[in-house]
Amino acid sequence: ESVREVLKDYTTKAKDSPDNVHVITVDLQQTLPTPKLSSGPAFYKRKLWTYNVGIHNCGTGKGFMFMWDESIAKRGSDEIGSCILKYVTSANVKAKKLVIFTDNC
Repeated sequence: ESVREVLKDYTTKAKDSPDNVHVITVDLQQTLPTPKLSSGPAFYKRKLWTYNVGIHNCGTGKGFMFMWDESIAKRGSDEIGSCILKYVTSANVKAKKLVIFTDNC
């Protein structure tokens, strides 16, 4: 069975029974240089890198974004885990089962 089919099955379960299953997908976006400049002397200066983690609730179709820059934290497993924990607590997830799909972020 392909991952897309498994995701589709879990999404259907999340929509039909949100108290039992909560399904999210997580993606770490490509790093964003801040500020974004195209030319001039400032282009060659050190840029501040900004990170963005997107979490999509498959049951409701709503998306949540978590952004920070490299002066606050890096982009490792601890940071991604913190974003997921923040989502679960702020979205008040109370389902018995949390299913997370992610790429290799």
